[in-house]
Amino acid sequence: MRRVSKVKNQKALVLVLIAILIFSSIVVTGCRKESTTSEKTGTLQIAAVAPFEDQYFNIWFEGARAAAKKLNVKLSEATAGWDPNKQNNLIEAAVAAGAKGVLVARVDLDAFVPLSQKLTQQGIAVVTTDGPVHTGPRLAHLSSDDMKVGQAIGKALLEGLEKSGKPKPWKIVAFAGLPGTYAGMVRIEGALSILNPLIQKGEIKLVSTEIANFDRELGMKKMEAILARTHEIDGIFGANDDMVLGAAKACENAGLKPGKDVILVGVDVIPDAQQAIRDEKMYASISQAPYLEGYWGTCILYFNLTTGCKPDSIELPIPIITVTKQNVNDFEREVRFDQPPSKEWFTNCKDKYEEFVKKFWETK
Repeated sequence: MRRVSKVKNQKALVLVLIAILIFSSIVVTGCRKESTTSEKTGTLQIAAVAPFEDQYFNIWFEGARAAAKKLNVKLSEATAGWDPNKQNNLIEAAVAAGAKGVLVARVDLDAFVPLSQKLTQQGIAVVTTDGPVHTGPRLAHLSSDDMKVGQAIGKALLEGLEKSGKPKPWKIVAFAGLPGTYAGMVRIEGALSILNPLIQKGEIKLVSTEIANFDRELGMKKMEAILARTHEIDGIFGANDDMVLGAAKACENAGLKPGKDVILVGVDVIPDAQQAIRDEKMYASISQAPYLEGYWGTCILYFNLTTGCKPDSIELPIPIITVTKQNVNDFEREVRFDQPPSKEWFTNCKDKYEEFVKKFWETK
């Protein structure tokens, strides 16, 4: 009897030990799950890399920061100038430091493709902005259509010249960006697609197309050289605001009044351009919504990294708005706001996206 009792006691002890082990396993497993969730929501790291911290990309970074704050994401920021090797090195350094997603305004389309492939193989989420979709894997590409941006430039310049009452033929100057850059070439091409019919009729004369590297000071110097030859300039347009603002300064220094003697149209609607439009020194600038590129890009990375969901399409359009004196004080409500991307971009995982949006608005 004692032996049977002893065996029973041993069995009971074993059962107790098994129960303790099972309970311990549940507790440990629960703690691990809690830790993983905390890691995803509290310490998720995303890197934002752009060419410069200028007035345009400062707005881009502001959008990324605002989304990161809303989503409780750790955001690292870096700029590479126009050096594609430096940009790739900065991205790899951010990944080595723990970034699980990368938001990048690419300096060079081709140079980024091998790195994009490498990052994707490593499980790093990639969202690109600016320029064409091009090649290479990524979750999404947020960008305006540069051909349409150029066409908007051409239409705004024609409108401004017509309102000015200046006699034809109108003599105009174009400012392109860096040699070989997609935006610098295609925006000018788009503008000329609108202007060429009048050029062919002799109603417009293209005096010069200048390469000014998207730079304000170089835009001023190039315009000074043109004005040294002739003051007969009726209109100036460019692939960004900085070059046009530089040209405007050269015109002022030469005794011409921007907005009256010379009609100017740029791209980006940077703060200095907004003021120039208010002061009637620039007729218009075309907005591409860099804030939304940064904000929505960060949201898409977060949503993918926390749910595994991807947008239905890689190419996601950013709104284009022509900004003139009539709407310069309120255009930002259409291109700068803190809202998640459209649900129409995520119909393949509708339920998860609706849950994400619900939590987004619940988070303060």
